[in-house]
Amino acid sequence: WRAGRRKSWFESLKRFAEKYNIPILNYVGEVLNYPSNGAMALDKFDLKRADLLLVIEAEVPYFPKKLDLDIPIIKVDVEPSYSYIPYYGFRCDLCIQSTPDNFLDYISLRPKNAEVIKELKAKQDEEKRRLIESLMDRKPIHPKYLSHEIGEIAHEYDLAIFNEYQFDPRYARLNEFGSYFADLSIGYLGFSLGAAVGYKMATNKDVIVTTGDGSFIFGVPEAFYYIGYRYPVMVVIYDNAGWLASAEAVNEVFPEGLARIKKYYPGADFSRFEIGKTVEAFHGYYELVEEPSEIKPALLRGLDKLRRENKIVVIQVIVDKVR
Repeated sequence: WRAGRRKSWFESLKRFAEKYNIPILNYVGEVLNYPSNGAMALDKFDLKRADLLLVIEAEVPYFPKKLDLDIPIIKVDVEPSYSYIPYYGFRCDLCIQSTPDNFLDYISLRPKNAEVIKELKAKQDEEKRRLIESLMDRKPIHPKYLSHEIGEIAHEYDLAIFNEYQFDPRYARLNEFGSYFADLSIGYLGFSLGAAVGYKMATNKDVIVTTGDGSFIFGVPEAFYYIGYRYPVMVVIYDNAGWLASAEAVNEVFPEGLARIKKYYPGADFSRFEIGKTVEAFHGYYELVEEPSEIKPALLRGLDKLRRENKIVVIQVIVDKVR
């Protein structure tokens, strides 16, 4: 989930996977762990067909209630027992306390046949390409299509992405170490705005923040604008007019509960507000996008304002209430 936190870990995992033809799930997790265009990057794989599961830097590798694995599991982590989690129940047949590079650089395996994995990756890539084509004219804008467009701009213009919730990294081209940072495994609501400014201060690299309308509010935009005035970044709001992440969590655990919440607490769905427009009070640039064809031009206009005029940019995109 976060084996790409350090450059040496990222490069070690890449060498290991490609030398022995080991497929990688969660090539994008909390950070980018392995290039999305790498030959071993898979979006999905039936773990029941695996010979062995190697869990590297991940607290929750799968959902236990939904997946009963009868294969060996090796866990490699700087804290493999996760002693700070009171009721940790993931099976581990061999727990190794190590950094990923110290482990992966000093073991050797018999290489697997790469063709099966490469064929599976090619099939998954084609499925994603067809899906994006089918969403190009859909309105409201589908979050996956918006993610694709943001990913293209970030790749072409060398922007780092700080994601909170709705950006889907599987539909972007993320290949370089440090190009993507996402939801932390501990409490983080509203982290992306401040974290992006911190990254900009530390690296001077331009950043796109992708956030939901709710998490944008939790980021305390006005406080962000104060510091962002000197260290500007671009923010893209996935505006689905509601608390989608909370609704999905309730729906998964208690399906009947969501309708009840909406009945008695209608605030679970918002009215339409131009919440990003407040950036103009801090001399920033704001734009509202509702048409799929306007996504790329709006992002390019925003990037121009960011780089030429050194302005904070907020682009609010109206998206469908789906993942």
